[in-house]
Amino acid sequence: MTEEDKILLLKDEYIHLQEMYEDVDKRGLTIKSWGITVCLAITGLGFKMSEYLFVISFIASIIFWYLEAFWRGINYFQAIRIKKIEKMFRDNNFSSEAPLQIYTDWVNEFNKPKPQGGSKTIKYFFKPVSYMPHLFTAIISLIFFILWLFGIDFVKTTVSNS
Repeated sequence: MTEEDKILLLKDEYIHLQEMYEDVDKRGLTIKSWGITVCLAITGLGFKMSEYLFVISFIASIIFWYLEAFWRGINYFQAIRIKKIEKMFRDNNFSSEAPLQIYTDWVNEFNKPKPQGGSKTIKYFFKPVSYMPHLFTAIISLIFFILWLFGIDFVKTTVSNS
């Protein structure tokens, strides 16, 4: 394979990786919108049906939050390959890496031992890009449940005022 062919393949691979990387942002927005819709709907039902739905809303918020962090963690492995290709172009050194190695680099990075046994999902769980707005829907539903535990009965209050 000539160096020109290698450069062209690396360029195509880079563009493909960038598209995949950006797709995770689109997926994240979808997860966020579903999370907000589902959790606030369940919280709203908690006012009319049962305060225990606040707990369900809290759990749903955590699940959507974890799901988004999971996808962002997967995206980390694509970023590793993107950085390698960028370094090759920056250094104008194309002899160190073979093109078309997305899967190989992904698996190699995935199989590396994690520091303190951590995972990429947990790392991304605490990044603002992942926890916004899931943390807020979780807090809102938890606050309503705690208020109910301390004697504020939302169901009777809202029904009697109707």
